[in-house]
Amino acid sequence: MRIAIVGGTFSPPHNGHVALALCARDGLNADRVLIMPNAAPPHKFCGVSKLDRREMTRLAFMDVKKTELDETELFSDGQKSYTYETMAKLKALYPNDDLIFVIGGDSLRDFATWRHPDRILKNCRLAVAARRGVDLSDALGKTEKEFGTEIELLDMPFCDVSSTLVRVNCNFGFDNSAYLPKPVDAYIKEKGLYCDFKPMVTKLRALQNRDRFEHTYNVVLAGLEIARKTNLDESEVFVACLLHDCAKNIPCSEWRRYGFDNGENLLPPIVHCGLGVKVAERVFGITDARILDAIRFHTTCRPEMTQLDKLVFVADKVELTRNYPELKENYSLALSDLDAAFLTVLSQTYRLACKKHGAENVDEMTRRAMNYYFCNTKQEK
Repeated sequence: MRIAIVGGTFSPPHNGHVALALCARDGLNADRVLIMPNAAPPHKFCGVSKLDRREMTRLAFMDVKKTELDETELFSDGQKSYTYETMAKLKALYPNDDLIFVIGGDSLRDFATWRHPDRILKNCRLAVAARRGVDLSDALGKTEKEFGTEIELLDMPFCDVSSTLVRVNCNFGFDNSAYLPKPVDAYIKEKGLYCDFKPMVTKLRALQNRDRFEHTYNVVLAGLEIARKTNLDESEVFVACLLHDCAKNIPCSEWRRYGFDNGENLLPPIVHCGLGVKVAERVFGITDARILDAIRFHTTCRPEMTQLDKLVFVADKVELTRNYPELKENYSLALSDLDAAFLTVLSQTYRLACKKHGAENVDEMTRRAMNYYFCNTKQEK
């Protein structure tokens, strides 16, 4: 019997997950497709309880033939679940069956960095669902050669959705009906899931005009997608990205309301950064210095940027409604390597500022950041 295994956090399960299961079922001619929610993945944030994720996953796949919910990982002992352990358990349960673990293109590129990839392949084969138009030949050949295995390639239809998008939409009060199976959408609404930051979003909306609010939404979305390859806390990323421009539309006549007098003599394009710290503290109750610093330096940068600083700065520059030649390239780089993307975007931003305003008129903090990252060979990476 051929058994395909489709794992994921499923927080929440969306139409892309259903399409992946169908792709695995039909492309592999599988007799069964095990839909396996993770327990507490070491590198991901789930946001809701295991019971909610189990029920949403059941609802998403209840009408998809040959699929079945598998709870091997979901309620496993311990707080972390690793694929090599799960595949060993499944092989013990199905010793005579052909187990095929289905992963995406990004996972294929990272497979060699997983915990004990060789032990994974002792108990199952790999199949990769490649989105149409995405060339995985290099990653495929490299992985097959390194591990002495053959990997099946599945033709995955394009599905413009992610669990991150759905969670952000819930917090912003945006409709998800185009992205979710109807029962899952109804369950999320009934239970009020993924709405932890909704009150904060509502407050922010009153401070921003429509264009600024749309930009903020896209920065939050970009920031959370970028954060998937980091160890940053998703809640901190959400709040820092959400509030990075919280003062952008506040006129100078209202500065005193927030205890701001521009004593630092910040340049006009940077005033909202200093004022934003005050607004974040007074209106939103933010006390976390890491978040406040990310707001303060998201435009100028500074020497010794934290990872959260870098993420907010980069997300602000690569959110996909911006329009400049290097945008897509910068966004793709940010998804795979935040540090490299930060250096690239900082350099581009500095050159643009020099061209527009003259190097002598660029903010001092930006010049110090450039000196630190591009002239100081002893900097910490």
